[in-house]
Amino acid sequence: MSAPTAKTPWKNDDCGKILCIEGFCRKNGNTQALLNKFLSDYVGFAIKRYNTFEKNPKPCIGCDFCSKDGACRFRDLDDFFYFFETADIVVFASPVYNLSFPAPLKALLDRLQPYYNGFFSDERKQRIKKRRNAYFLATAGQDGALGFDIMERQLKNIFSVTNIKYMGGSLVGNTDNTTPKCEL
Repeated sequence: MSAPTAKTPWKNDDCGKILCIEGFCRKNGNTQALLNKFLSDYVGFAIKRYNTFEKNPKPCIGCDFCSKDGACRFRDLDDFFYFFETADIVVFASPVYNLSFPAPLKALLDRLQPYYNGFFSDERKQRIKKRRNAYFLATAGQDGALGFDIMERQLKNIFSVTNIKYMGGSLVGNTDNTTPKCEL
């Protein structure tokens, strides 16, 4: 799969590039705070934020179009695919919803199917040549450990076919009991 031409190129293309894939809707909520804390160590990096609640990616419909030419039938993620393939670091930031990702982020993850099809139909060769690192940041109103484990396992499957090295993750649980409620 080759990245389509992006409509919005990276700012500071000569710097390190971080793609933040955000699965939260609260602008000043716990997950945003966790992500901001993480990013504070990356001064000078070009950062692209992709909020799945704002972008509302279409769900995968299982049409098998991507197995024919390596691209998705829908064009709503062309810019995303460019940033995903060219980032140096990919950060997933999400609350735990019912032991999994919120629906808009899950829709995005399902739309990575072209990478699976390419990997398994091309003798397990990585179609994305650039090796990247990834992190997973999660928050949970309750304990969240089981949900975090399930979500992390889903991401590790994706990383295996997208030439990503998983560097680790962090869960901040029990936010319902320890932090004030955030406004929507």
